[in-house]
Amino acid sequence: MRRWRWPTATSPRGCPVTSRDEVGELAGSFNFMVDQLQQWEDTRQEFLAHVSHELRSPLTSLRGLIVAMNDGIIPPDKVSHYLRICDGEVQRLQRLVNDLLDLARIQNGTDVFRLRPVKVLEHVRQTLELVRPDAEEKGLVLVMSAPSRSAAELRCELDPDRFSQVLLNLIYNAIRFTPEGGTITVELQAEEGEAAVYVRDTGIGMSEEELSRIWDRFYKADASRTGGEEGTGLGLTIVKHLVGGMNGLITAESVPGVGTAFRVAFPLHTPEHRGTGGGTEA
Repeated sequence: MRRWRWPTATSPRGCPVTSRDEVGELAGSFNFMVDQLQQWEDTRQEFLAHVSHELRSPLTSLRGLIVAMNDGIIPPDKVSHYLRICDGEVQRLQRLVNDLLDLARIQNGTDVFRLRPVKVLEHVRQTLELVRPDAEEKGLVLVMSAPSRSAAELRCELDPDRFSQVLLNLIYNAIRFTPEGGTITVELQAEEGEAAVYVRDTGIGMSEEELSRIWDRFYKADASRTGGEEGTGLGLTIVKHLVGGMNGLITAESVPGVGTAFRVAFPLHTPEHRGTGGGTEA
């Protein structure tokens, strides 16, 4: 008689199911569980590999520069220059660690969203003023599209700090991928029960393949296309989770050589719709 065997590491998909009775259903459920566990393990291993790679690069650079300065290989008049490089690598590590912690809190559900009625236009304008100096320093034009009177009064149930984080990430992303002389436009519209914020740039754009991967953890565009500027590859992943945590939806469109447009939409606040976090209007 053929004996049923538990699946092993060499047969991750479990045992073949040939019957349709209760035992067959149980075996099918078990095989599904095994598949899910294997996928989670593969994802975990991939994540650890990415994190190790991202940490190894700046640490190797720092180690090499510090040893060179201690051994006197670098001339004294060049030390300040290489110290600035070290500082840049430390800041890169800080950004990576902060993004990893941020993503872990969001995905584990330990990051509480403090939702309250927020005047969307007011927060958009405040955010634009924060990033305007950086945009102008790069020679970019930052435009706030004049909203209609109705759009000016739009309110949504949002976490103000997290909403600002979403806007900052999208606008800085546009700044990084838009060459000097380009334009970044932020527009607010009322659309069928939603407040929609558009962030459009006249940057390098993306192909369909790149566009399909922008939400993946650690996905980065070719540094040669961004003037050597390199992010952590976690920014848009965090943005998508933040938007979802505030009951919103984010989408993107892009044309190579023309630019990219992100659309972030949230349900409009009504007196009957109360956020889980409570609080007063921001």
